[in-house]
Amino acid sequence: MRIKQFLLGVLILLGVSGCIYANPIDTSINGTWHDNDRDSGYKFNNGIFEFYIDDFITWKGTYTASSGRIKLTYTHFHGAMYGLENRFYTIRELQSAPLRTWERGELRIMIENGGASYSVIGNRLTIRYDFEDMGIAYLIRRN
Repeated sequence: MRIKQFLLGVLILLGVSGCIYANPIDTSINGTWHDNDRDSGYKFNNGIFEFYIDDFITWKGTYTASSGRIKLTYTHFHGAMYGLENRFYTIRELQSAPLRTWERGELRIMIENGGASYSVIGNRLTIRYDFEDMGIAYLIRRN
């Protein structure tokens, strides 16, 4: 019994330390950031993000950020962006949804290419996406 308790304790410690050290979060990007040129932006909050267009949340997910690198992992996509029901869909749900070819391609690109470099200077956040077609986002802190 003591061995089981010890092993359970070790597993819990490994899990906690893995969460703390495997997913670094730069808290300087916490907040709402807006791109005036594209009327879109991000809301970052300790590893959770939302992307919006015209104040409408289109995508959600998780992120890690440190040392000038950010990795966005998209987990939920709003159906209105794809002519579907007015709700969020998981990746698995969208795989079986009736999407057009270009929509499937867009999703694949987003899912596979969530990496970017970033910098924060004062109230400005610059994101340079690794996928060239996504370009560079220049954002200003809203809150």
